[in-house]
Amino acid sequence: MQPLKVVVILLGVLILIGFGAMIGVIAERLVAGERIAKANPVLALAALALPKGARVVETVAAGDRLILRVAREGAADELIIYDLALGRALGTIALTEAP
Repeated sequence: MQPLKVVVILLGVLILIGFGAMIGVIAERLVAGERIAKANPVLALAALALPKGARVVETVAAGDRLILRVAREGAADELIIYDLALGRALGTIALTEAP
């Protein structure tokens, strides 16, 4: 009877340790989810003014950057690099033909 009591107590302790670990993992994931949500804010509304007569030909998302390829009438295409986290254009790159 004595060995049976030891086994029951040992299994009870193991169940408590496992339950505590499960609660700890759930709490950690909840906190980590909040950190990710704060680090990557959702862009609510933004406007990007294109030059007159320009149209967006292609878009590429790279991390927190959005790259727009813009075609203009009578001018070379250009790339506009837009930062989604800041909500503003970082700069433009003019695409010209090589000589």
